[in-house]
Amino acid sequence: MLFHRIIAGRGRHLYIAIVLILIARTPVAAQSSVYEADWEYSGDIAVSAFGWAMCVAGDVNGDGYEDLLVAAIDHSEPVETEEEEGKLYLFYGGPDGLATTPAWTYQPNDDLTILGFDVAGGDLNGDGYSDIVAGNLQWTGDIAEQGKISLWYGGPDGPGDAPDWEFLGDQPQGLMGSGVALEGDINNDGYNDLFISSKMYDNPEENEGKVWMFWGSADGPVGPVWSWEPNQSGTIAGFPVNYAGDVNGDGYDDVVIGANNYTNTLNRQGMAVGFYGGADGLAESPDWATYGENKKDYFGHWVDGAGDVNGDGYDDVIVSAILFERDSLLGSEGAAYVFLGGTDGIATDYIWRDEGNLMNTQFGYCVSSAGDVNGDGYDEIIVGSKYWENTAFKEGSAAVYWGSPSGPEPDYCFFAEGQQDSAYLGRHVDGGGDFNNDGYADFLAGAYRYSNVYEQDGIVYAYYGKPREAAFHLAAENYCITEVDPLPIYDGLEGGLFAGSDGLVIDVATGAIDLSASTPGTHTIYYTFEGFCTQTDSTSLTIYELPDPGFSYSADFYFNNESNPTPILSDPGSSGEWSASPDGLVFADPVNGTIQLSASIPGTFVITYTTSNAACTAAASFEITIEEACLSTVTPVIAGVTTSTVSLEWEAGAANVTGYNIWVIADGDTTYIADWSGTSITIDGLAPGTEYSVFIQSVCGAYTAPEGDAIAFTTTDQVGTTEIAAMGVEVYPNPAGDLLYIDAQSLTTSEAYIEIFNMQQQLQQRLTLPAGALHTLPLQLAPGNYLLRVTAGSQTGSTVLTVAQ
Repeated sequence: MLFHRIIAGRGRHLYIAIVLILIARTPVAAQSSVYEADWEYSGDIAVSAFGWAMCVAGDVNGDGYEDLLVAAIDHSEPVETEEEEGKLYLFYGGPDGLATTPAWTYQPNDDLTILGFDVAGGDLNGDGYSDIVAGNLQWTGDIAEQGKISLWYGGPDGPGDAPDWEFLGDQPQGLMGSGVALEGDINNDGYNDLFISSKMYDNPEENEGKVWMFWGSADGPVGPVWSWEPNQSGTIAGFPVNYAGDVNGDGYDDVVIGANNYTNTLNRQGMAVGFYGGADGLAESPDWATYGENKKDYFGHWVDGAGDVNGDGYDDVIVSAILFERDSLLGSEGAAYVFLGGTDGIATDYIWRDEGNLMNTQFGYCVSSAGDVNGDGYDEIIVGSKYWENTAFKEGSAAVYWGSPSGPEPDYCFFAEGQQDSAYLGRHVDGGGDFNNDGYADFLAGAYRYSNVYEQDGIVYAYYGKPREAAFHLAAENYCITEVDPLPIYDGLEGGLFAGSDGLVIDVATGAIDLSASTPGTHTIYYTFEGFCTQTDSTSLTIYELPDPGFSYSADFYFNNESNPTPILSDPGSSGEWSASPDGLVFADPVNGTIQLSASIPGTFVITYTTSNAACTAAASFEITIEEACLSTVTPVIAGVTTSTVSLEWEAGAANVTGYNIWVIADGDTTYIADWSGTSITIDGLAPGTEYSVFIQSVCGAYTAPEGDAIAFTTTDQVGTTEIAAMGVEVYPNPAGDLLYIDAQSLTTSEAYIEIFNMQQQLQQRLTLPAGALHTLPLQLAPGNYLLRVTAGSQTGSTVLTVAQ
């Protein structure tokens, strides 16, 4: 009997008993279609093992895009003389992702070199171009299978034709190049530092393995400056060695090393160790160590940085134990573990573990951070299972687990299988780069024995990051209740179901929100996508009511000398913007709409008040007219007075004056003339010998100015009036005092004058008399009798004028 897992939804493992006939296989749900392979490439020849190892190489040519380095360790060209020499391929990233052909390749042309057993990239010499390094596992120089390390510097044209630096192993079958790492800076000096390992190194313990570190510098690798070995036979340490990121947040990168055959308390349980970077480099002994749970677990078969899986700002670590088994029925199922980083470094206890749940799967054969694939702020992990079987024998698989605030989710949300016998998908997986600079991390999986173009040419798949299946968003956070109903924008896949919080009216299939039918306020919309990895995404939105923009002023007409009017708002608590059309109206306070009348030009204006909330805008208008103030005051001048008339003159008022109102007032006798258009007037019908006062008001259309100063006058008494015979001219009073009034209103000729002679016929005074006018003549005569003569054309008339004392 075999207990056997069926995928039953996210985070649920269902175990059933089945009869084992030949080999147990686990049915797997279909791969999530949002993550189909975006790029793939195969080896050049048969049996090349293309995809045995790969890495995000950094930006080798400085074009702003990260690049991919892939190794084909069995590449033999020609087979007869260079069997298993190996070959490296460098693919440049770009806006469309990885290039379809390699920009650079390299072959060592040495038989049985196994070039590319492990590969890495980073800027070791600080020139701004990422460099690449590869292990030549079985290279033989003077010593059999001593191995060596080859390093190429990046540049605008990519790596050179030959390595720029090499380091040779010094022991037979030492296998220098078992592991390489170049992605970090241990002492934070701006140069990436290089780790290399020889997993079968003896010193003196046989096959204990050893790891070395070289400082990066402008001149290339310096050292080795540090080394570590476990001091236990058969440990096989340094396969692999990888950067862990900054696990304790001190600004220095850290490193993790696997020793998968180490014995602590249990035989060959395996061990993983960590060393924390610092200004002075690494300590002699590990800062962190942990061990397999069971004997022969092979814990530490793969160790790597996991990225920041829980978003706490500390990088985390992932370790695999490929021979882990929960019980004897699941032998070599394998397991992977995640340990969180923190202020004190890597935690002692793991916070996440998953298992292969299938015999001989070796779940975790390779593990790595995948980076933040879905852009949610949490890094993902990728786990390869080299010997996974479902549809094909030892096809292999790769699974990605999303990060979350609590660490990796319980079940994977991406899964791929080799789909060919002995494809070995998942022997190597990697991620964390962004080949197309779209802001989402990309991840990789290789199947080095897959047959694509040639038999067992091998293949590598690249998957470009993107949001999760249920990921969606709205075009805005705030909506007005009167807007067009919004639809969700899918970042993942269509086909899920929508729901909303109470008061939100939403179409469950399309996600369309009926704004007018929904209750104003803040709501949550949920989108659930059922399938390979059931997930619910949510976002919030706020629906706003239309604000009330209503307002008025106390009047619709103002003079520009009145007090500044302030509007009356329908909603006193609202705020908004005030405007007026046409130009010319000035707001004294643009916040509350008070009009500065004195600064505004006369005219009719439409005032608009626009008020908004976070989503809605509404406006209302009010029309007012502003006129120039009717302020012109007029003081008349008495031009002449008779017994029944008065003649007045005055200066014109301001330009807006359209006429004048005239009052002539005496006790019991008021004469009122409205809206006189001229600047002089003779008013008749007055009582003789009566004292009057007169004042004038300027008229501006329908409005009047304040009264001008009143002027007093007295009409003459009819006593003493002398008529010049046949001339139509009267003079009075006679006897006269200081003034003599001449009424020539009946005179028809325009050529008339009056002369006063003394009794000696000497001319004393003379006055021209325009026809039809009343004249006043100040007398400059001594008391006595005088001759007054009027001449009008050919006519003359005279009378005696007496000037009294």
